[in-house]
Formats: sequence, structure tokens, C-alpha cells
Amino acid sequence: MNFYISPFSRMARRRWMERAEQEAEGEQCQSSVFVPVNVSADKDAFVITMLMPGLKAEDVDIEIVNDAVIIKGELKVPAPEDANYLLREIPTGCFQRILRMPVEVDAEKAEAKMENGILTLRIPKAETVRPRTIKINAA
Repeated sequence: MNFYISPFSRMARRRWMERAEQEAEGEQCQSSVFVPVNVSADKDAFVITMLMPGLKAEDVDIEIVNDAVIIKGELKVPAPEDANYLLREIPTGCFQRILRMPVEVDAEKAEAKMENGILTLRIPKAETVRPRTIKINAA
């Protein structure tokens, strides 16, 4: 039996789960802005890339707690109060993403950079979970 799940239902489920996590964490964020993220991995580290147009490095908070990476911020778009929008798609408000890494990470060696509205966060895997090559000594 094949079940097709549309990308829209996946996005809705993901947003619902994020909101539930925010409420569970006691987050003060009243607005929920979706910020897209990519997470990739190699043998040594995870790389998290997020689109954050208009934000500066000081506008973003990053925390690593155990296996969770928490990224918070607020998208602010100045707009006149008397604006009569015909279409308004630019998101404003706070956001929070909680990303759980599948293995232990080394938070002390994490590096983050913000360039052209793109946050790139590199978090090394803990030494205990990295693959090791063992050299065989010939007798």
C-alpha cells in the first residue's frame, strides 16, 4: 500500500511540532515565523545553513544544549503604521528552531558566521562518535 504525503502537509506538521516545542520550552515568542534551514553532515561535523535576510549577527542567539541546537531571533521589517497593504508576504516576528543532532556534538568547537543574510553554523561531532582508522602493525 502506497501513501503519498504532500509537501504541504509535511510543512504543516513540522510547524505544528515546532510550536509545540516552543510551548514546552516556555518560549515568549508570540509570532511564529518559519525560517528555512538545511542540515548536512560529514564524518567530522554537522553544517547548519539558515536563510535570515536582513538580520545581523547580533540579532541571532545560538545555544547548544546536549544534542539540541537552538537558534532564536526576530525578523523586523519597518513599516508605517498607516500602511494599507494590498499584499503582505514578508514575514515579521520572532522565530526559534530547535534542531536535535543524531549524535553527541562538541559545542566548545562550534563556529558560526553570517554572510549576506545566510547563517552558517559548523558543529563538530564529539571525538567519541567520530570514525577512527586503526593502523595495523606488521609483525
